[in-house]
Amino acid sequence: ATTGHSRGPSSLVCPVCHGPIGSICDGAIASTEKLGEKASVQVVSFRYGKHNYYLSVPSSTKKGWFRQTSKMTAQDRIASVLGMNIKSGGLKILYKGKVICPDSRKSAEEISKQLLDLSNASVMGSKPSLVVMGTRSGDEVISAPGTASSSYREGMLSLLRWGVVFLFNTTRNILGGLALFAKSLVIMPAAPNDDDRRIW
Repeated sequence: ATTGHSRGPSSLVCPVCHGPIGSICDGAIASTEKLGEKASVQVVSFRYGKHNYYLSVPSSTKKGWFRQTSKMTAQDRIASVLGMNIKSGGLKILYKGKVICPDSRKSAEEISKQLLDLSNASVMGSKPSLVVMGTRSGDEVISAPGTASSSYREGMLSLLRWGVVFLFNTTRNILGGLALFAKSLVIMPAAPNDDDRRIW
């Protein structure tokens, strides 16, 4: 990657001249820029944090054991460079304050074309009109065991256990009382006989 310098504040510093970095572009963009030519590849430009990015978007990428080719979109290129996950909603692209990616009403190819068209409208070196926001993979907040969902589940299980024990004890006591009452009706106390009367 090649970097451009700016006088404004920046968190990144050039390893060569130790000046603040204002823009970042990949090799394909840098080679045409040095020759003063217009980039022959598709370019997506955007702002992320304090830096401007200018990235080439290959027409296709090769992957897998059989080197299958698949079309790369502008948003895929952005997510790949910044280490974000599009599917999990970790990447959002804004234009004039409005989120244009993701957009459920458009296909991935339509969104990519829109991003490339808006990038082409921005001149190289000027401030890109697209703004990228999102969380990089590995920086997401992960729910720990003991969160609200697990606590709710544990509470429900505890309540269920208490209900079962209460029902069991109540049923046992009722049946025990009924059995004792039935026993008292069937077994009557024996009447004293004559021998007992003589003793007393």
